[in-house]
This record gives sequence, structure tokens and C-alpha cells, in this order.
Amino acid sequence: MSLLTRRVLYPSLAAKPEIIYGKSSLGVLKNLPGDNFLLLASNNFMKSESFTKLQEKTLANKKFFVEKIQNSFDKRIIEIKEKYSQWPPDIVIAIGGGSVLDSAKIIRHFLSFSEETFDTLAKSFTNALPKVKLVSIPTTPNTGSEINNIAVVKKENGEKSPFINKTFTPDLAVHDPILLTSIPIELMHEFVSDIYAHALEGSRSRLSNTVLKNIARNSVSTLKDNLDRFSNDSNDYQ
Repeated sequence: MSLLTRRVLYPSLAAKPEIIYGKSSLGVLKNLPGDNFLLLASNNFMKSESFTKLQEKTLANKKFFVEKIQNSFDKRIIEIKEKYSQWPPDIVIAIGGGSVLDSAKIIRHFLSFSEETFDTLAKSFTNALPKVKLVSIPTTPNTGSEINNIAVVKKENGEKSPFINKTFTPDLAVHDPILLTSIPIELMHEFVSDIYAHALEGSRSRLSNTVLKNIARNSVSTLKDNLDRFSNDSNDYQ
């Protein structure tokens, strides 16, 4: 079932999460249901023209609050939980890299199940449907956090803790290539190397299957064919 209230003229995949992709697909956010949104964004995105357009045009008729996420620190996640737990939003929209998207997964979970803490989250696996919806929009191409049920949280001392829960899977993922055009080519090569590693792992894993292997092989082929095009023109959205 689509989270959007209207059909949109963008390619999509009917899965969990639903995936919308294509140039300017960020505009589909205007079709989200509900009136009360919590926007979690990275510092870099908040400095961009896309952020200004999102506030002034796409979400102009919506009530929304904005919180900056620099890293997926547990302390920051708890701060946001406590701030919004009495009046949880209808939808959490996360825009940024893996740290922002991972933080949003746990924030959505805590706002849907207010009794939960990091301690209980580490010991239990929730099957109930979260009442707060989650939209994930990556601004980097390599983590895959926008479509999985894994979240990595950092402590102030730098220690990382992975959490896995069914409720972490976003309801909608939006892939807008415009958000990638500002990435320096040197950094893009690092991201692509990470994607290659994911694809190769997926094709060789004992848990893989025919469908996943075909996706992995196509990913490698697509990366090979299009990285040079991006290097020559980062505005080549095709």
C-alpha cells in the first residue's frame, strides 16, 4: 500500500519500503498524508538549495519541525524522543547520510512506542506496526540504510552499537539524483567502491539467492557503465 495520497509519474517499486526515484522526485513529499511532520536533516543538506525549496514549496502547506542530526549519537536520539514524545508527528522525514537515516529509524520507533529504551530495544524484537511513518531520503549513495531494518548508534566515546528491528524499515524511500550532484568526484569514487563491495558480497553470500545475485551483477554493470559519465558531468541524471 502506497504512503502517498496520489499516484506520481515516477518509476516505483511496490515493496517495503516503497521506492520512488528520478530527477526531482523529492517533490513527491507534497503528496504525503498528515499535517504534522518531523524533518531530520544533515548539516550539509540544511545548507543546500534543496532544503530551502523543501521548506518554502514542497512542504509549504504542512506543519513541520526541523532537527539537525550530525551523527547517530544515542544522546541526541534521546533528546529528540523526549522533545516530541508528548506530541509525536504523523511522519518522520529523514534526509542525509547513513547517520541521519539510522537515527531516524530509532527516533520513529521511540515515538511510536514511548515505553521503549535502548536497553529494551537491545533485548527485544518488535512486530507491532509503528504508528509514526518514516520516509528516508539518502544524500549519499552507498549505505542502503533507506531500505533496511538495521540502525547503528554511536556513544559519546565513539563505541558503535548495531540494532535490528522490524519497525526500522522505512515506509517510503526517495532517491533523487539531484541530491548527489554536489558530491566531489573523489568522494564519489569512495562511495562507489563501497557499493561494489556490497554487490560482490551479495553475489557470493551463502544467504544469497538467484534474485539477489542478478541484482548484484546488474549493480556492478550499472556502476561500471555510469561512473565515467558522472565524472564527466555530475548533472547527467540519466
